[in-house]
Amino acid sequence: MSPDERTTMEFGIQKAFARAVERAVRRLSQRGGFQGDEMVRIALPPWLQRFAGVLRRTGGRPLVERFETALNRAAERAMPEAAGTLARTVSSMGVREIRDVARGSQDAATRYLREQTSDELYRRLRPIVEEEVERWAVIRWYKRAAPRVLGEARGDIDDYVTRKAVEGVFAYIAVEERKLRERPFGRAGQLLRHAICRG
Repeated sequence: MSPDERTTMEFGIQKAFARAVERAVRRLSQRGGFQGDEMVRIALPPWLQRFAGVLRRTGGRPLVERFETALNRAAERAMPEAAGTLARTVSSMGVREIRDVARGSQDAATRYLREQTSDELYRRLRPIVEEEVERWAVIRWYKRAAPRVLGEARGDIDDYVTRKAVEGVFAYIAVEERKLRERPFGRAGQLLRHAICRG
């Protein structure tokens, strides 16, 4: 294979991964992207489970449901911010990185992106999460009451949601990557098989 052919092949693989990332972010950015999907739905944090159980048994179920909705809506609203970081990382991949990912495991591209972008995604998403959760009265109430009700057992709700949002986007990137690799007659699948066979 000539250098030009190899470059064309790898450029095609890179574009396919870029589209997979775009689909994952777009899916999670829509209303219900997190809350309506059991794979990524953000549940109450562990330190609130016992307290939430008491509330549910004493007529506070609507409060618990609003709290969970607030967490998931914040993640959904923060998702578009992930698009730029992920797109830049894919577009900056070199030929060797593209080859390694193409010949790697079913989630090789996802693992590469996780290693390269997790910290930056956290930094970029957290301010948006903080702003979004503050829009909800139930979260503002929690932040005022938590020190008194939970004491040292309370956790950082903004940190929790941000980490879950980052986990969610990589979970769906992995889904999209697997589709690419398992679609034998699609253009991306052909390019990936070609890259593996040529070595």
